[in-house]
Amino acid sequence: MPKPINAPHISLHFRNGVPQEVINKITREYSEWIDSIDDDESLVDWATTELHKEISSQLTPGNTLASMRDAHGLTQTELCQILNNEVSTKNISDWENGRRIISKKWANRLSHEFKIPLEMFL
Repeated sequence: MPKPINAPHISLHFRNGVPQEVINKITREYSEWIDSIDDDESLVDWATTELHKEISSQLTPGNTLASMRDAHGLTQTELCQILNNEVSTKNISDWENGRRIISKKWANRLSHEFKIPLEMFL
């Protein structure tokens, strides 16, 4: 005789702009699996929260570059080598410290290398 399995709960979060008809269809089709939002909870637009504003102000292109470089275990010299030595360590340092803006050309290259959206470097 099969035994019941305790499956973990699944959380679904939708980005802004998901058509209401899609959310309604998912709700109808999978209602037995969806925990409803408690009455004391409410959905808010993340972009309007103070926390979003605080975090966004700290997410500069330079901070993003430094974080991605560190996350990949790269030194500035190693990043230069990955970029075929077409940019100097001084440029990378200037980008990371906000002394220079990252051009669209380099933002595109960095986006490709780190596999994150181009906008993160602009």
